[in-house]
Amino acid sequence: FRLLRAIRVVRIVRVFRFFKELVILADGMLSTVRILTWLLTLFIFVLYAFAIVMTGIAGDRSGLFASWGSVERSMFTLYTLVTMENWLDVADQLDSAYNNSGIPLLVCACFIFFMNVVI
Repeated sequence: FRLLRAIRVVRIVRVFRFFKELVILADGMLSTVRILTWLLTLFIFVLYAFAIVMTGIAGDRSGLFASWGSVERSMFTLYTLVTMENWLDVADQLDSAYNNSGIPLLVCACFIFFMNVVI
């Protein structure tokens, strides 16, 4: 049965030869996957960099330790902020603990917004 499935796949590949538009479409999809891989790499790097900054700023407070206590927690908190979930509560906690700690958070949000607009 595996051989029959492999033959079906080969038949699909032969169809690509007859339709040039299908080849162009498949090539475009592969290019998109390559670009999205680099975008994901850049996104993780930006989250990691800002997580280090936010852990240094807010990780030592007991009230903020659950969200910013380690780099991993900070990355998760920043990711939830990127998805716009519970961002107001996190910003209020930071503002009540520190007066200007929302500035790095704002810079991170602006950078990620700019990254979304460009892509």
